[in-house]
Formats: sequence, C-alpha cells, structure tokens
Amino acid sequence: MYNNNQSPIPNENPQPRYNPQEYTYVHGLGFTPLPVAIRERHALRHCANSIGIAFIGYLALASTLPGLMASLITIYFPQFRYFNSGAFLPDFLYQNIAFFSTVLAMGIPFAIYAASIHIPLKRALPLKMPELSIVFPAAFICLGASTVASASSSIIQTILSNIGLYAPGNVEAMPAERTTTILYIINSVLLPAFLEEFVFRGIILHSLRRFGDGFAILISSILFAAAHGNIIVFPIALIVGLCISYFVVRTGSLWTGIIVHFCYNGMSIFLNELYSVIPYESMLLVDSLVTITYLVLGLGSLIYLTCTRRDMFYIKPSQTFLSEPAKLKTFFFSGAVLIVCIIYGIMAVLSVSLL
Repeated sequence: MYNNNQSPIPNENPQPRYNPQEYTYVHGLGFTPLPVAIRERHALRHCANSIGIAFIGYLALASTLPGLMASLITIYFPQFRYFNSGAFLPDFLYQNIAFFSTVLAMGIPFAIYAASIHIPLKRALPLKMPELSIVFPAAFICLGASTVASASSSIIQTILSNIGLYAPGNVEAMPAERTTTILYIINSVLLPAFLEEFVFRGIILHSLRRFGDGFAILISSILFAAAHGNIIVFPIALIVGLCISYFVVRTGSLWTGIIVHFCYNGMSIFLNELYSVIPYESMLLVDSLVTITYLVLGLGSLIYLTCTRRDMFYIKPSQTFLSEPAKLKTFFFSGAVLIVCIIYGIMAVLSVSLL
C-alpha cells in the first residue's frame, strides 16, 4: 500500500498485534516476519484481487447502466417510447447514453480501487508536460507497431473464416447527422483517449510499478487488450498498449498516452470512413500506402529516438524478490483476476459468429 505519511496516534498501553499476512509463528522463536518473497506475493495477490474486483464492478455497471438510462429516458420523456414498436432510441440519445454510462461504469470502480490503496493522485495520474520530441515519434512508432500487429489479426480472421466463423471488429459506422457525428467522435476518439489512459496507463500501471516497471507495463497492456472483449482486436490492442505504456513510463507523463491514443483512434476512425466511401480497388491501394507510410514513419521514429536518446528503450530491472514468471502466475491465478479472464474469454467467444 502507499504510505500517506501520517504517524499513528501513540497508545499508552500498546498490545502486540500479529497480522498473519506479515508474521508467522516459529517454534522457539515466536512470531517472526514472513520471508520477504512471501510478503511480496501476498501484496501482489491483494493488488491483483483488488484490480479484479474493480473490473467485475466495471463489467456489471457497463452491462446494466445503458439499459437503465434508456428506461429512465422512456419513462420521463414519453416522446421517446419507441420500444413498443420495436425501434431504437434516436442516435443522439444513444451516443449520450454511451458516453455517460462508459464514464460511470469505468470511472467509479477504478476510482474506488485507487482510493482503497491510498495511491497519491499525482503518482496515479502524472500530468506533467512531456517532451514533444518523444511524444510525436512515439505516436508514429505505435501506428507502425499496430500495422505489424494487424497481421496477427488477419491470421486469426483467416483461420476463423476457414472453419466457417467470423469475428467483427469493434469500430461502428459513423452516423450521418452532424450533431450525432460529433458525439460519435467524442465517444470513439476523445473519451477513450482520456478515460482509458486514466484507468490503464494511470491507475493500474502506476499501482503495479512497485512490482517492477516491465511487469506493470505488461499487465496493464494485457488488461487493456482483454477489456476490448474482441479476439480480432486483442493483438492490436496488446501491441499498442505495450507501446503506449512504455512511453508513459519513459516520459513520466500520462499526457503522452492521451496524445498517442488520440492519434491512433483518430486515424482508425478516419481510415474506416475513408474505406467505406471509396471503391474496393482503390481501398486496397490506399490501405497498402497507409501500411507502408506507417511502417516507414514508425521505423524512422524508432531510429531517431535510438540515436538521439541514450538508453531510450531500456527498462530498469525490477528490485523485487519474486521472479517474473512467479509474479505473472500470482497475478493471473488470483481469484478475482481469474474470474475476469474467464468472463472476457466468454465475451471473445460470443463475439464470433457463423458466416
């Protein structure tokens, strides 16, 4: 846990209290502190279960809040009672519901998690201004890495197609109405850039850094990818998450993640709309040009940062007593995290449909 630098009130008659998580009884010696590695495992398991509970809360709210909000709207605004005729709410209401339900569903559980571990706000959400000479090359590196990762998604899609299955991506079509389009862009580009960075590269990443930067980067990225609940998107989200997490740690600023995430989502939405309005032959040409551009800019940025920044791509070794495999095993086999992994696995399977 994080020390809030508050000294306990002295007790005139202190009585020894033994926490079984910190002490063990040894015959002939009495209560002695647990080995450091065991205490570290207990701390990591507690942290993992707390994160898992936050995810369970998020999933529960995300599955109930949109329907609850829609029901309240139809109750208090009779003109929107379209459910009896089988129609949906207007798009602009749908986008508003999506915005507020996402903010509440993700924000509340993880704010409670951050408060429960007493992590200082400045540590969980470091918002100092980063060096733009790192941020913009980082954006190009992430775009280039996403292109490489998309090959894995294509392989998965091909395998599914060969057995008669199909898994769609999670990019929705842009609505035609101008007001609704603005709300759609906010929900698809701006909101994830802030909210997801606050949660995954802010609270989760920085609460795990005491177990090693490399471990924190990997875990936060896996959770970020799993949270998309889509087997096709998972490889891309994992690679992009690893890139963003690394550069957030490297620059010491969450603004790095916000800017890079915004650029990635913005380009994804733009290209998705562009591909929907151009002929198929032109789409293949444009897609090839975009892929080449991403790879060239990403490789060029990688070379630039490597040559201009000493130890740019160096992760400080962790000072933990547990090995990396032991930490991974402890985290993912903690009860709440295991439940979350099963839930997201089921969601990924259910996203697959017959051709």
